[in-house]
Amino acid sequence: MRLENALGKIAEIERKRPKTILAIFLVFTVIMMFGFGNVEFDTDFENQVPQDIESIVALNEIRDKLGGATDSIIIMFRTDVEDEYSLKDMRNKELLKSIDSITSQLEDDDFVISTRSITRMVDLDSEQSEINQQIEDSPASMGMLSSDYSLTTATIIIANGINSEQQDDLLKKIEKTIINTKIPSGVRVDLSGSVVLSKELGQSIGSSTGLVTILGFIGVFIVLFILFRKFSFVFITTIPIILGTIWTFGTLAYSGIPLSTQLTGVFSIIIGLGIDFGIHIIHRFKEDRKRYGPDRAIYNSVKNIGKGITLTSITTIIGFLALLAATLPLLRDFSIALSFGVFYSLVAAIGVIPPIIILIERRRKRKVKKEKEKTKK
Repeated sequence: MRLENALGKIAEIERKRPKTILAIFLVFTVIMMFGFGNVEFDTDFENQVPQDIESIVALNEIRDKLGGATDSIIIMFRTDVEDEYSLKDMRNKELLKSIDSITSQLEDDDFVISTRSITRMVDLDSEQSEINQQIEDSPASMGMLSSDYSLTTATIIIANGINSEQQDDLLKKIEKTIINTKIPSGVRVDLSGSVVLSKELGQSIGSSTGLVTILGFIGVFIVLFILFRKFSFVFITTIPIILGTIWTFGTLAYSGIPLSTQLTGVFSIIIGLGIDFGIHIIHRFKEDRKRYGPDRAIYNSVKNIGKGITLTSITTIIGFLALLAATLPLLRDFSIALSFGVFYSLVAAIGVIPPIIILIERRRKRKVKKEKEKTKK
């Protein structure tokens, strides 16, 4: 009964001050949208596992005491198969000089610990035949040069733990260094390695999250249109999942919780769970409007349907929060994101849908009144 009474009071406030309530939620949404664009993407597997397990503790100790580094950027030099006149042998003296120039320039960077390439094994002042022999005589060259000599690499070992912005700056510097270095024609240069893969994976997560969310919304819109046959009701019904998604994104950003590959599906789950709230409220409103009028229908929807969806949300959130007991950080982040998503969808359903319906109904009532007045005249 206390919950019903509280929801009844909320319904009364919404009926009296719908514009004020919507203005408050609009301000909150704008604040969350600022964080929406600052969501970070975390593709580092180490950050998604417990830091107190023995192997991670050992790895961190090695890094602290021995200065170990696990991140690297690999520059690949290979035959351009699309160019029939391309350089076929990566042992070419001019190419090796170019590689040596690139690695020498990059070694001056503060975040670069060392570089490794085949140029460290040869005397570049020697004749081509001598260089070829020096490479053949060096066992270490086998890991840096393909057996057919069509590919070689230069590995840039970087300090562990530099942030994504610093990694991006280093990648830009490497790309600029490559562009400004004269490389024999017919040689294709590409970047790979853990840092490059992490960056591309982060971009993929961002695009995948956006695509999944958009497809989810499209699917929901289609089903709702089949159900209601009216765009206004379709739009109003989707408000909880639209605002719930925006607010959840913003909360993750402000809380410092990054998006990982495991969290990309969170927003599809929010859409699936949150859409029920709007459907129940709209259905109850449509049924009661014919009997009691719009004001009473809204009151009944918030008070009666609001009780059911509130209790359902509480039990769902409790179930998700149970994942906080997990040792994996990614599961804890998953539970936090889902809990906020369900909670925000509930708040939007009870706090935003009724004021919008009230304003729409009042506008419709004024329109009908004006038409009647015109008819009388």
